[in-house]
Amino acid sequence: MLQALKGNGIGYATYAQVANQRTVRTVAIDGITPESQVYPFKRQLYYAYKNPPSSSVQAFLGYVTSTQGQQLIGTP
Repeated sequence: MLQALKGNGIGYATYAQVANQRTVRTVAIDGITPESQVYPFKRQLYYAYKNPPSSSVQAFLGYVTSTQGQQLIGTP
């Protein structure tokens, strides 16, 4: 995406995709930058799966909802 924008452009990406980029600037809203937990522009992500969930899906959901999984994905 960054190469396609060249020197002038506006794009949309997750904060994680641009956090360590030196050629990209993020936009503060009301003085709040995207790394803040109270940044006003966020999106919810959902997991969709067939019911009943397979053992692999159950294991994945168990991990991402565990304390360790929540710390890894940055959920407070």
